[in-house]
Amino acid sequence: DREIGIIVSAVSEGIQRLLQTPENENVVPISMEESPEFMRGIMSMSPPFQLDTQKLQNEVVEICIKHIREHKKIGAIIVECTNIAPYSAQLRKTLRIPVFDIVQIADLLHTAVSTDG
Repeated sequence: DREIGIIVSAVSEGIQRLLQTPENENVVPISMEESPEFMRGIMSMSPPFQLDTQKLQNEVVEICIKHIREHKKIGAIIVECTNIAPYSAQLRKTLRIPVFDIVQIADLLHTAVSTDG
């Protein structure tokens, strides 16, 4: 059985409960709480309001590599956190596994039910 990594901003109590259900046993949470730049630049909500995007991208990639090493069955990643969606292409390139972000998934669902052609 393969596993799916899901990048979230934080592993909240609700996410922990959701992942404890049998149908989610193959889902591995990847928390951005492990990224100092994400926590400082996005989650802290305090000045200075600056974000080093290259540093954040590097941290996202490093965190995913770490989780893939720990969970060797991860065969795809879903980027649930909208702040990380801009780094999906770099994740695909580096990790060489399918990476789907929330923007792509919303577009896919919209296309599937759209009556516009």
